[in-house]
Amino acid sequence: MNEKKLQLLTGIIAVAALLPLVLVNTESWDTVLAELGYRTQDWSAIRPWLLDLGWYGPYYLYRLFNELSLLTGIPPKVFPNALCVLSILGIAREVFRLLRERYGAGLPAAHAGAWTVLCFPVWHIFISSAVFVNIVCLWLFLVAARLWYRSKPLAAVFFLLSVQLFSVFAFAVGFAAADFLLTVTRENFRSKVLRTVLFCAGLVVLFLVFQQVVSVHGTDGNYNTFNLEQLGSVVQYSLTAGMLLLLTVLLAKRLRDPREAETLIRRMAAVLTLMLFAGLAYWAVGRPLRFFAFGSFGARHAILMCVPLGLFVGILCDFAARRVNATVILRSALAVCAILLVLLYQGYDHKIAAVLYSDMLSQAFATIPPPPSGYVVVTNQGFEPPRHLHSYEVNMALYKAYGRAAWMCNGVYEKQLGTSREALQKYYKGTPQSRKLYIAGDADGEAYTRFVFQLKDFHQEGRIWYWLYHLLGRYDAFEPRLTQESP
Repeated sequence: MNEKKLQLLTGIIAVAALLPLVLVNTESWDTVLAELGYRTQDWSAIRPWLLDLGWYGPYYLYRLFNELSLLTGIPPKVFPNALCVLSILGIAREVFRLLRERYGAGLPAAHAGAWTVLCFPVWHIFISSAVFVNIVCLWLFLVAARLWYRSKPLAAVFFLLSVQLFSVFAFAVGFAAADFLLTVTRENFRSKVLRTVLFCAGLVVLFLVFQQVVSVHGTDGNYNTFNLEQLGSVVQYSLTAGMLLLLTVLLAKRLRDPREAETLIRRMAAVLTLMLFAGLAYWAVGRPLRFFAFGSFGARHAILMCVPLGLFVGILCDFAARRVNATVILRSALAVCAILLVLLYQGYDHKIAAVLYSDMLSQAFATIPPPPSGYVVVTNQGFEPPRHLHSYEVNMALYKAYGRAAWMCNGVYEKQLGTSREALQKYYKGTPQSRKLYIAGDADGEAYTRFVFQLKDFHQEGRIWYWLYHLLGRYDAFEPRLTQESP
């Protein structure tokens, strides 16, 4: 297959994988706070969430998106959507270049690696722009890694721009180790060891400086802190990588050409090292959660893994291309992409289900008079609501209906807290200023009102046709009904 056809396939895969990211123009999950800022021009609620915790990049970018929206009339959500898509395309391009320039892969194999990145099954998290800065920073880091061999000062600039995603420090160590494995020889062994050790030591020092002295990254719970409790996970992952490397060595021993065997071992060792440090960035330095959480925003902890996975697929395709017909290789790569797309859309569909639920709830409230300011309980009947719907998202649904943040609702995600008046009072205790974080800053009453929300044939995991409902803005198929319970 010639280069033009490969590029056409890449374009088709990119559209199939990333189109949903540009179809949603309302915020969800944590970023409903940003949407409140867009609607009210009051950023006092978003400041404690981002700026006071060190998330400078997202805060000022949201403010920039707001100004661009005011100037152009374009919905502000369009701008982070575009940045996410551009960043993913940029990462795929960087993986393609890595395979061609550093790993010596052929053109079809490099495209296969890029396709894997495009279909990586965690991009669904960017339906919300809450963590869009992470993918932007990863792209900037990969640009820095490429520029390191051409202009170290320019590479340093891009690296510093990427450290809002603090896990790039661990990933940078992984890149240094991978480069060592790819290029070390008997002749340069000592100098390579010395330079690699000094480089990694410099990264550790810079990490500690940014950790203790100069705050350039966000803090939240045990993010960006050494988490020794997860040492067992690191050991387990290291053993897994070791087993894969052992299989590679056994395969290499069956090759007749010793140079090809050495190249295969070097490449696989480098990629497995990158995989290890992609995991280390979250297991040892960050919050340990499930990597591929298709229904959860916890999948944000897996984004670094797209790079070694793309390299892994590219190297396998390049190795197989010398033994199997190229058409078979491309078909196999496309089959892998199809599987990844199915997994990716599992996450997309779950996210759009939450968007639909919020829209329908808001529209249902808009048809009735506003309840008295205070506590509002929404009980779902006849269906299971999306699992990760927070209380502030329900509060935002009422804000959209009535133009006020005067109600303190229960959330699906916080269901373990209970829905009694006492439980909600405990959850929302604090000043009106602190309640702004929950989109309840206008609440000035203590009323307690209960509603029953009914939907027909609604699936919490979503369905592919829910996207059509969202685009049309018509939800009659679910027969939404909201009724107030008697006191």
